[in-house]
Amino acid sequence: MKQALLEIVVLFIIMGCGLVLGKRNLIDERMSNKMSTLVLSFTFPLLIISSMDREFDRSMFRNSVILVAFSAIICLVLLLIIELEVRLRKNPPDTMSVRHFTTMFGNASFMGIPVLSALYGADGVFYAAVMNVVFNFFMFSYGIFILCRSQHPNLRKIFLNPGFLGTVIGLVLFLTPLSLPYVLSRPISWCGEMTIPLALLVAGSIVSRNKLREIVRPASVWYTSLIRIALFPAVMIPVLLVLKVEPYLISMLVIVFATPAPLTAGAFANTYGGNAFFASKVVVLSNLLSLITMPILIFIFTTFVV
Repeated sequence: MKQALLEIVVLFIIMGCGLVLGKRNLIDERMSNKMSTLVLSFTFPLLIISSMDREFDRSMFRNSVILVAFSAIICLVLLLIIELEVRLRKNPPDTMSVRHFTTMFGNASFMGIPVLSALYGADGVFYAAVMNVVFNFFMFSYGIFILCRSQHPNLRKIFLNPGFLGTVIGLVLFLTPLSLPYVLSRPISWCGEMTIPLALLVAGSIVSRNKLREIVRPASVWYTSLIRIALFPAVMIPVLLVLKVEPYLISMLVIVFATPAPLTAGAFANTYGGNAFFASKVVVLSNLLSLITMPILIFIFTTFVV
């Protein structure tokens, strides 16, 4: 438990470095955007491939199927709740669409991957990548629909984004006798290892560009932020324990679903419709609050559950 908490502290120290660099304008908004693109388009897919380039393991395959199934079920339950609220409230405002988007989708890449990597190493990255297949599918289909409610799902963005392709390549390596030669596996591994520090520096720099008094209003910013990072774990842990899901898998599911709002929420709202300013507030506040809630969650798991 102590080692796990120390690993989380290390992650937040790197995020703090990003905050300082952002304040000093060494990582400005333009550079932050480029770093985000670098992570999502290059280093993150390579990290996925590297983590999946291993011998086939029946228990890991079984765990992956369970995680994918539960991730899909939870997303479908959230979808039904969202659609019910839309039906009950006619002509929902643009802030409601953003609230729905930031509730359903979390910062799995920039927060979930580092935390699971710190706790479970390459296995954590492997399982997070598998769950990300589900999240990418819903985000680039139903997520876009939430914001515009008119545009058809973009199949190209669902199936041809680098993260999805990296996961497909990784699954092929995992499920078949194929393995990358050293001259490929080593550079892929090295470049993939840059993902975690780069992602955390980006997250810290984004926080640095916002004044606290501007992001804590209105009250809807608070309850939108707290739904994912506090309500989800409070509901999911007892339900999954009652269903007799293995504690190891419960921790994976809950940590990923308890991540704060995705850093790309503002860009999605700006592109497809919705209140981009409100989305940015939720992103910053939820990521700030996660500095408190995530260590508490890790403590609960390492002490009482796992």
